[in-house]
Amino acid sequence: MNDKFNISTKNLNRKRIAPFLEQFQSNISKGVSIYSLPPASISEVENSLKHSTFLDYIPEEALAKMKKSDTGFALFINTGSDNAEHMLIIPPVPFNKYYFTETIDVKPFVHAIDIDYVIAIVLVRLGRYTLGVARGEELLTGKTGSGLVHGRHRQGGSSAKRFARHRQMHALLRQGLEEMGLRYLSQAGHTLPMLNCVAVPEAG
Repeated sequence: MNDKFNISTKNLNRKRIAPFLEQFQSNISKGVSIYSLPPASISEVENSLKHSTFLDYIPEEALAKMKKSDTGFALFINTGSDNAEHMLIIPPVPFNKYYFTETIDVKPFVHAIDIDYVIAIVLVRLGRYTLGVARGEELLTGKTGSGLVHGRHRQGGSSAKRFARHRQMHALLRQGLEEMGLRYLSQAGHTLPMLNCVAVPEAG
């Protein structure tokens, strides 16, 4: 195995990623696939790989993405070539179970992104807002409007202080959710303190 792991980034939509992954799978004769649930666990990967030293060759940038992902990750490792190409994917939505196999298997990922989820959309910017409901990539309904925006409000204080309160409430809500075994759905670094989306587990 090479002592160097080259990393590149691709942004693909649903129509392009399925054939891209299928082509990747067809070019590899031997490998392993790991689908990790959030919060992503590097120890699970290490246990699945047993005595493999593969993780020693993953750059810190990729490991950081694996550890911080709120949606888990899919890791495809080419073990059949010295000039190996590997792939790490951060999915848009979490997988429904942890999965490991000693082959390159992209079918669970293709299936996951093929589901047309019903999504509520809320966009707020400079006093204007947009509300909508989408199924997959199709917008079912939407509404746009505007409202008054003031520099001060009845609680007093400037806009900067108001946003500081939003951030404080956001952090307190996260702490309470974690104590209940719940979490925010959005990834760290991609959240708004005044807009909180919570992942609710399915009833068992």
